[in-house]
Amino acid sequence: MTTPKGVDAQQRFSSSNPCPVCGGYPSLPHHQAVRCTGYVGRDGRIYCSRENYAGNLAPNDKTTPPTYAHSRGQCGCGIDHKLGPVSEIYSYSDNGTTHYEIVRHQNKEFRPRRFSNGRYHIDLRVPVRILYNLDAVKAAGPDDSVFYCEGEKDVDTCKRHGLRQRRRRACDGRQDDAQPLKRRA
Repeated sequence: MTTPKGVDAQQRFSSSNPCPVCGGYPSLPHHQAVRCTGYVGRDGRIYCSRENYAGNLAPNDKTTPPTYAHSRGQCGCGIDHKLGPVSEIYSYSDNGTTHYEIVRHQNKEFRPRRFSNGRYHIDLRVPVRILYNLDAVKAAGPDDSVFYCEGEKDVDTCKRHGLRQRRRRACDGRQDDAQPLKRRA
């Protein structure tokens, strides 16, 4: 691991000071996609080594492995890092095209983001509201059961058990486009 000159032990991530982007640190198990060998730079940015959290950020090739410079707050990766590490990202897709994602942080804050013009945008104004797991709901036959779940986590639990489902937007009072459910009793 190579970090730029001048990075001291307090700047490096550890079990008592994990990466605010991914929650990782160097002493986690190898080959399980959980380690982060990054650091907090003197410029205040978070240099995370996990590419799967980078979004559209360019790699810093001056470190080995490469790191990605995340800004605190609204970041070019599409995450608001003031909210802490991300625990899940839920994609809302139709016919295989992702329209937007809901980012869940470890502190249970949720933020929508969408990808356009080559970058992620954190945006509370989702242009098209669709059902979570819509492709599976559309694939269900007329005699198949479709479970109506409270949240994405419950939907994913149903998916693991081979059940078809959709998510209910209970928290904000707005309705998803329920058109795919019209043919169901």
